[in-house]
Amino acid sequence: IAVFPDRLTPMYAFERDEPTPLWQAAIGPVLVAILVVLAWRMRTRSTTHALFGAGLLVALLYLAPVSNLVPLYFQWADRYLVWMSIGLVLSLGATLDLLFTGAGAERRIGVVGLVIAAPLVARSVQYAEVWSSDLRLWGHAVSVEPRSYYAWLKLGEVQRDAHQYGPALDAYAEAIEIAPDLRVGHASFVYTLALRDEQRHDLEPSNALSHSERFLRAMDDAQGLRDLASDMSEQGYRQAMTYVLARSLDLEPVRDDQLEHAIAVQLQEGNFWLARFYLSRMQDRPLSPVVNTFWQAERNAHERTHGREEPIDESLDRP
Repeated sequence: IAVFPDRLTPMYAFERDEPTPLWQAAIGPVLVAILVVLAWRMRTRSTTHALFGAGLLVALLYLAPVSNLVPLYFQWADRYLVWMSIGLVLSLGATLDLLFTGAGAERRIGVVGLVIAAPLVARSVQYAEVWSSDLRLWGHAVSVEPRSYYAWLKLGEVQRDAHQYGPALDAYAEAIEIAPDLRVGHASFVYTLALRDEQRHDLEPSNALSHSERFLRAMDDAQGLRDLASDMSEQGYRQAMTYVLARSLDLEPVRDDQLEHAIAVQLQEGNFWLARFYLSRMQDRPLSPVVNTFWQAERNAHERTHGREEPIDESLDRP
């Protein structure tokens, strides 16, 4: 990694599909302990050996923060990795001094140093492009570590702030799939849906953040979610509202006859988008003539657009 860094990311998955074997968990601490003992014992042998040991100790010192041994703010982590290289360079120089002596030693040392440094320089220049923007950085992060929940959250955040609401929703959907029990992904999804509703329907002032905060507090409260969905509907939110309402109906499902009544009411009021949502929640074909006519019309429209083989998807952006 020090000579040719590859597939690095600022965020890795905290959970693995399988538990880490004991030997893999122990190899890192054991190796660090061996290096500390080696560096300490070399300090008194000669100037060159002392330089080698000092370099190892410096590298280990700056490795500690990025090994989660001590708390560290994320934005400073990469700085410690850079400083760690100083210790490695000191140890490398001392090692080359021990290996090459006599006439022409300096030239041989220079050639070896160039061979080692060249790929690092080339890779560093290439990786600088990855850090050129937040969008590129977090896009790279999820490509390297596709099971990292927080990397997907960060990607969704920067895409949302760039008003790329569709890709942001896709990123949050990935995060929800990885960790469906964590609430932040769901709340971020609602926030982004609400922002997109505001953009599409010219809704002012913005209540997207407050609605997502209410959703976060009421995620396990079916009635609280219904109240929130009602308030959002009155303010003109559509897809964000149906996502909240879908969560409520998942917690407390309603019967098909109740859904049919709701569809009939929404058809009478001209809210066809909401009628479609309720229709998507039904288990069987509607019995009411009015609702059945609407169901058939929606089915015919779907078949004209997508063909008979593709199933109707009324998910309304639910991940």
